[in-house]
Amino acid sequence: MSDAIVRMTRVSAPVRDRLRSYRIELDGTVIGKIRSGESTDFSVEPGHHRLRMKGDWTGSQTLSFEIKRGAVAHFECQPNGHSLTALIDTFKSLLKHGDPWIDLREVTGEDIEGT
Repeated sequence: MSDAIVRMTRVSAPVRDRLRSYRIELDGTVIGKIRSGESTDFSVEPGHHRLRMKGDWTGSQTLSFEIKRGAVAHFECQPNGHSLTALIDTFKSLLKHGDPWIDLREVTGEDIEGT
């Protein structure tokens, strides 16, 4: 049994990536998928982890975090940009000159008992 939880929430976007699932990658392994407007929990071992979201050809930055026994690490993701700039952002992300396609950020740390 794991003693910590990673909670992932995907903010609902009006158009951009609305129909696309993002893959959730923890420590280099895909542990699940998340669709627009969803929230899901994953049990993890306490310690140091790396989290990243992946789309079809691109993804988010990688976040490193420590999680303690009995804690919840809560993260949010959403498309990084507007639907009108999607084509330009696609080329920028492929050429590594732009911001990541997916915005990933830590929301808060919580106790499991407090959820």
